[in-house]
Formats: sequence, C-alpha cells, structure tokens
Amino acid sequence: MVRSDKLIFVPLFMVYARIVISTVLLLLCKMASAQVSAVYTLAPQQFFNHYYLINPANESLENRLHLAAGNRSMVGVFSGIGSSYGNIRYTGYNRARTQANTVGLHISNMRRGEYIQLNKIHFRYALTIALSENTYISAGVSGGLINYRLAASQASAGGSALGPDLAAGIWLLSDKLQAGISMMQLLNAGLQPLNERLELRRYINIASSYKLAISPASDLKIHGWFRYELYNNRSGFMICPLYSWKEMIELGPGYDIERGMYVYAGLGKISLGQGALQAGASFLLLSSRYLSDLTDSVVELSIVYAINQE
Repeated sequence: MVRSDKLIFVPLFMVYARIVISTVLLLLCKMASAQVSAVYTLAPQQFFNHYYLINPANESLENRLHLAAGNRSMVGVFSGIGSSYGNIRYTGYNRARTQANTVGLHISNMRRGEYIQLNKIHFRYALTIALSENTYISAGVSGGLINYRLAASQASAGGSALGPDLAAGIWLLSDKLQAGISMMQLLNAGLQPLNERLELRRYINIASSYKLAISPASDLKIHGWFRYELYNNRSGFMICPLYSWKEMIELGPGYDIERGMYVYAGLGKISLGQGALQAGASFLLLSSRYLSDLTDSVVELSIVYAINQE
C-alpha cells in the first residue's frame, strides 16, 4: 500500500479537482443565448484508442510517451465526410509513483463535405495522484482554438472564423476499471465566418472501460461511452466489447446508437524500439439510418505508439 507520508499531494489535488468540478457545475447552470447552435463532437468508433478526444484527464497509468493518430471517413456517395485526429502526450511520475503530471497536445479536423471544415488544436494538462497502490484519480483541463472554415463556392465567397475552446474532466484509474466524466465546449464559443452565427454548445461525456480475465492468455475488455447534449437533451451511446489475446490481437463488435453495428480488429503491443505499436481498423456493418448500408458505410483506422514508464 502507498504510505500516508507519500500522499502529501492529496490536498493539492483536492483543491485542483474542486476548481474543475465547481467550474463544470457553474457552467451547467448557466443558460446560453439561442443563436444558430450545434454540438460539433468527434465520435470515433475507436474511442477507446482516442480517449484524449473526450476527456482531458490522464487515462493511462502505463505510458510515459503516447502518440496516436486516427482517421474516420465515409465511403461511397458521402466520401467527403470524415474526421482526422492526432495526439502527443507525456506523463512524468515522481519516484514514489504517488503523483504524475501529464502535458499534451491534440489536433483534429472535421470535414462536412467539400466546403465545410472545423479544425481544433488543444493543449492539455492533467494532475494524477494515488489513492492506493493500484488506484489513481486524475483531473485535467485542455484549452485551445477552433477554426470554422467555409470554402468558396459558386453560391458563396467563403469565410473563416476563429474562437477559443475549453474542456475539463476527471478519470478514475485502476488495474481493471477506468471511468471518467468530462464537459466539452465549455465556452459555448460563437463562430461567424459569414452571416449566420454558429455557437458550439456544451456537452457531457461519460466513458468507462472494464477488463475481465477469461484465461491466463486472454481478456474481455468492455468499453462504453455516453454523450449528453445539454442544449437539446439529445444523447449518444457506444459500446464495444473486445476479446484480447495476450494483448496482441483484439477482435469484437461495436454498437453506435446513432449509426449502427460495426466490427473492430486490432494488433497491439508490437515491440518497436523502446516502445510498442498498436493498430486498429473498424467498419460499419449495419446502418441504423434510412440510407442503405452501401452509401452509409464508415471506415476508421487508428495507430498508436507508446513508451511505458520505466
């Protein structure tokens, strides 16, 4: 167990977490002005490979350096719709492993056809402390800029607008269970590249992952993500149970309530230099929308390179 004299950072963390929670609760109670509103949220099927997109707190006890990239795109008629994203994160622990500081940077690009794009760049900081030998809690914030760009066309001259963005979240981490809550687009940033004003409304993410041992060589990892949009009371949900063999091969189905059933296959922890490489691919099999499966298919690819703590 972690000795009490090594948890001297607990008061500092509690103050930090209280500030984060108070900010979130205050903004929950604040009514936003009604303009042209939208929730622009990245919703990767492989959210479990890209938790940095949905919570700025530290989501891993293993990695010292973490690099990730992903691309999600529709195929067929709507091939111009998609998203790309990337992340770099560094986590440093103290000698007793009772506290960690995480800094990171992630970027994303959302494409809504040939003419509409939303770009984000976020800087991130998280403080993590030990509650016991195998249980940690982390609180994090991220902030940056959003660029909303409308390309010129025959019907419009096009335009671009830039605004601030902020997110905050908390993660609970242990050997088997991870769970976190966050609030995104805290500032309700208003962007107006042309005549109409776009206001990016707040939404809440709740994510969790549980690891269940099946045999000495295999596990079942159950990943879940719930999203709640505050301004219109809409919600989204994904769940993806994955069978993992020696943490080298992962296979499993997934369900996205907004799109339908998909399948995921991944290769993990392939030794490369000082770290390990992980790659994954998913494909939408059965669409829950009115469009046919042929025109509504989604392909998503991910790659992760991580160097663990020494």
